[in-house]
Amino acid sequence: YVGVQAAETNLAGTGITLGAGVGVAADQLALRTLFIDPAFVGTPWSVSGSLLYNDARDFFGARSVVFESPSLEERKVRDYAVVAYKRIGGTVGTGRDISVASQFQLEYHLEKIEAVVPTMASHVRGQTREPIRFDILPGDSVLSTLAASLNYDSRDGPFLPKKGTLARASLAVGLPPFGSDTARW
Repeated sequence: YVGVQAAETNLAGTGITLGAGVGVAADQLALRTLFIDPAFVGTPWSVSGSLLYNDARDFFGARSVVFESPSLEERKVRDYAVVAYKRIGGTVGTGRDISVASQFQLEYHLEKIEAVVPTMASHVRGQTREPIRFDILPGDSVLSTLAASLNYDSRDGPFLPKKGTLARASLAVGLPPFGSDTARW
C-alpha cells in the first residue's frame, strides 16, 4: 500500500485550505480532495467541501473462512471473504464560531456505492463457527447523511497542550428523505 496526502492550509494568506490524498494498493485506488474557507466571502460562516473516489476491497474473517461470492474475481482469494466496492461522492458543509473556544458545524454527505458482497460467509472464532456480517448493501445503493456537531476547544495549543479542554458532540442521521437507501443513526 502506498498513500500520499498533501495540504495547503493558508492559500496565499487567505486561510483557505486545499488538500488532496491518493492511496494505491494491489488493484485498489482511493482519491480525496478537500476545500475549506474559514470566512466565506468575508462572513463569519465557514464553507467546506470534499470529494472522494474509492475502488477497493475489504477482507473479512478470522480463521477457516467459508464463503460464496457472486464475483469470480473475488473467489480467487481463499483465506478471507472479500467485499469489493466502488464509492464516489462528497461532502458540503458550513460552520460558525459561537465563541472563541466553541464552534457549530453542519455537513451533508452523499455518495453512490456499488458493492459485490458474498452471498454467504462464515468463520471460526474461538471454537465456534459464526456468520460474518458485512453491514453493506449488495449492488448499487446511495448513502446520504446529515451531521451536526458542536465543538469546544480551550487548549493552549494544538500540539502537546499544557492546559485546556477539547470536547465534541455530534449527531449524524441517514434518512431516506435525504436520498439514503437505509436509515442509519
